[in-house]
Amino acid sequence: MSTVPLPWHPPAPSSRAIGVRIRRLRLSRFLTQEQLAQAAGLGRATIRRLEGGKVRPRLGTITALAAALDTRPEELVPDPAALWGV
Repeated sequence: MSTVPLPWHPPAPSSRAIGVRIRRLRLSRFLTQEQLAQAAGLGRATIRRLEGGKVRPRLGTITALAAALDTRPEELVPDPAALWGV
């Protein structure tokens, strides 16, 4: 019995890689985690967990962070389809 190979898809960006991007953009705008959290309508603990790669961000969270950081969501997650299938 033979198996049919599945089509190759690039790996989804890791939570850690996304966290690094969030932190880099936050620091480039001279914001604290608290300031970013407030601007995005999130808790500081959420920002800490995201930057640390402890949680996988939801699409709405990335959208809120991008708005608070005055950037596009694609700057935080270069391939949203790979992460959320959208």
